[in-house]
Amino acid sequence: MGDYYQFTTITTGYSAVSFTWDQTGSNTGPRDFAVVYSTDGGSTFSNLVASYAVTLVTPWSAGTNQPSYTMTASAAGLDNVANLIIRIKSTSTASINGGSVGTGGTGRVDNVIVAGTIPTPGSLGLMGLAGLVSLRRRR
Repeated sequence: MGDYYQFTTITTGYSAVSFTWDQTGSNTGPRDFAVVYSTDGGSTFSNLVASYAVTLVTPWSAGTNQPSYTMTASAAGLDNVANLIIRIKSTSTASINGGSVGTGGTGRVDNVIVAGTIPTPGSLGLMGLAGLVSLRRRR
């Protein structure tokens, strides 16, 4: 419990940012997780996904990606951040098979994608022009 996978990225200039990943584990691997994020270098974290449970894929193969859990999560807090930290963290000692996490139990995270939308060059120009027009009207 308390172990985590951590991803750090920059989303400056991006909006509608999403975080997607696949996850699985062996029958004695960790089951319960949460996804949290920080925008201040890791001092404070907010929930992106409060809790979820990974299920067992059978037959388990340590050498093959067999995601039992694929999720996409997003929040306005992920947008336009200079130092975004995302953690997938274990929240209990329960294993995927319902027992306790074993010393040989494994957990896997794969196919991590952080995606977002950036304004097109034309729309940036229009936003700048709109700003100039609004400044001109104020005077």
